Amino acid sequence: MCSFGEILNAAQITSLSAIAGGTVTLGALVAPQLFNNASKQEAGKLMTSIFDSFDQWLKMSSILLFACKLLHLIIVERFVFSWGMLITSLLTLAVIAISLHLVYRTSPEMLAAMRANKKEEFEQLHHQSELLHRINFGLALVLLWTFA
Repeated sequence: MCSFGEILNAAQITSLSAIAGGTVTLGALVAPQLFNNASKQEAGKLMTSIFDSFDQWLKMSSILLFACKLLHLIIVERFVFSWGMLITSLLTLAVIAISLHLVYRTSPEMLAAMRANKKEEFEQLHHQSELLHRINFGLALVLLWTFA
């Protein structure tokens, strides 16, 4: 039978896997294939729709990750200080903050720039988005490694 701590760990692993897996799947596999096999306009419309759905996954995964980490700190670890707890908590907060920044700030700004046909602004935001997704992916992988 699983303990409550094990259930919280499994939920955190699931959230981190959704964040990391979704990021690498869309960024490294889906986007290049779409832009190589469809017109730029069609691929852009499809990626906008896909990233809108991914933003919802990112938001829900971040909320689940936050809730489970907080419950784990309160119930399982009882706020007993350790360097490992501090580091994993800070990394978890970084993943959550970056994810929510991407969902609530970067994605809407990119969409607005695209709709207003502001190519330079869109390119700058797209570059920022790619960088943030890569950082988030790396942090999520490091956190997943801590569960091993």
